[in-house]
Amino acid sequence: MEAAVVVPLVWIVIFLVLSLNFYVHQRAWYTQIACEAVITGSGQGAYKGRNAAEEAEKVMNKRQQEYEYPFSGAECGISGGEDAASAQISGSILFFLPQGYAERSYSGRVEAEVVRPVEFIRHLRALEGIGEVWK
Repeated sequence: MEAAVVVPLVWIVIFLVLSLNFYVHQRAWYTQIACEAVITGSGQGAYKGRNAAEEAEKVMNKRQQEYEYPFSGAECGISGGEDAASAQISGSILFFLPQGYAERSYSGRVEAEVVRPVEFIRHLRALEGIGEVWK
């Protein structure tokens, strides 16, 4: 094959792979901080007796400030109350193509309920007690 055909095809593939890597990295990173914020917020909310959504919002803001590579159009919203917290993430990233740019969007939602360990263990022990009665 001619080098005039092969070289542009190789460059197109390289640009697509790099763009896909940026897209997957951004989406995975924002999903990870959403999960971390919701789980940590629900745990801290139960432990400290505070609102799970407020604790999750603190974790989310802290993690976003730590991130050094700025992405435009990324939004993270926290909602919930004392018994649950949820995070909604959405954004877009530009794909770098030889012909120009193409924008791809992503979104996701993460939810977690507050688990209070003392109540959970008491419920488990009560269920174990019921099981022993029926033996």
